Amino acid sequence: RLFPHTAVLGLSATPQRSDGRDVEQLTGSIVYRLDYREGLDDGIIPQFILRAVTSPLSWHERWDYDDLTRSIAAMHSQLSEWFGSGANFFGIPESQHELLGPFKAVCAQRKRLVNSSVHRRGLLDHLLAKHANDKVLVFHESVSDLNVMFHKYKQAYDPAMYHYEMNDNEEQFNRWIRGDTNLLLSCRALNEGMNAPECDVAIMLSGTNGVRSRIQTLGRALRGEN
Repeated sequence: RLFPHTAVLGLSATPQRSDGRDVEQLTGSIVYRLDYREGLDDGIIPQFILRAVTSPLSWHERWDYDDLTRSIAAMHSQLSEWFGSGANFFGIPESQHELLGPFKAVCAQRKRLVNSSVHRRGLLDHLLAKHANDKVLVFHESVSDLNVMFHKYKQAYDPAMYHYEMNDNEEQFNRWIRGDTNLLLSCRALNEGMNAPECDVAIMLSGTNGVRSRIQTLGRALRGEN
């Protein structure tokens, strides 16, 4: 809206937004849809294999997880009485109820516990060793965890690292593109707007469960060949 224009063309793999806002209010009605099967048949989308891999929590992690889950359930029940059972508590300002802040904090704590679990880190060790000769892109949500991984794998893989707190992201990314390293560790910043045409394996170690985010993250590697 800030630039003079006579028409707007929008191209997106994920026009449906999780916040309920309608993209068509900006671009107008959708004029063409290319479905997934058409994309495969026409060679626009490369063939790929998507694997969902699970790892168990350790016994003490499970204990903490169950304890946090009970706290979340208790607060969720109270908030539901106030805002209704179908309310999105994460979208409501914390000033609206004294339990909203603690509820969000405990949910985040439980998520961090799962994302940083000891067996999940061990699974990453296994996958990186298995794909040591492939070009690998690892997505993770926590910058602090990413820094730990960088130092852990520095000697074995000399990884590049890309996240929003770094000043040399472009050089780090180019190291990976040039082949100076086969491993790129990234945090959120690469979820959208980046193409990795020579990526062999993308590992989503952690991330949001939102459909839009998952599709966009997967799309970073679906360029070029299979």
